[in-house]
Amino acid sequence: MSLAGMVFCASPKAMLDQKRPMNFDTQLKPTQSFCRGCFRWWNHTPLTALLVFVLLSVVLKENYPFSHFPMYASPSPERHYIRVTDAKGDLLPIATLTGITSPKIGKIYRKKTEDEARRKGIRVFDLPMEDRRAIGLEIFAYLRAQAARLRQTLPEKMQLAMVMLSFENGEVCDRPEIIVTE
Repeated sequence: MSLAGMVFCASPKAMLDQKRPMNFDTQLKPTQSFCRGCFRWWNHTPLTALLVFVLLSVVLKENYPFSHFPMYASPSPERHYIRVTDAKGDLLPIATLTGITSPKIGKIYRKKTEDEARRKGIRVFDLPMEDRRAIGLEIFAYLRAQAARLRQTLPEKMQLAMVMLSFENGEVCDRPEIIVTE
């Protein structure tokens, strides 16, 4: 039996059982034996799953990690973030005092405004200021509870501000807008 016949044609059981090796070389032509051995080997290798995944990804146009990510293709000229300040407008070390970071507060605010707008059947931008104020007060209550849990105290009066960042005349501009004041 040739080496190709032993490596590619023998089943795993036959390779372990030395008494009954399978020899396809005597029954088939050498090219048929080699092709059949390659086919059997290909069916039992993890590379088969990789090839199927790659082909399926190409067909579905998902080329991870080389995806085109359309959300980054045309960024908006403005972006906002949420910050918590005291009554004078000085930034608070909110992550230290509550364990909640400013980006997390922004996500909470965004989620609550989206939910309220969906509940009312309007766009987020059309949400009345009274609703935004109520959401801000809910966030303050949540922050106070988190601070109490960590045995920290927050100032008596706080402000929730949305800061709009934009790129104008070659410079980054920020415009804060107070959403709610306690």
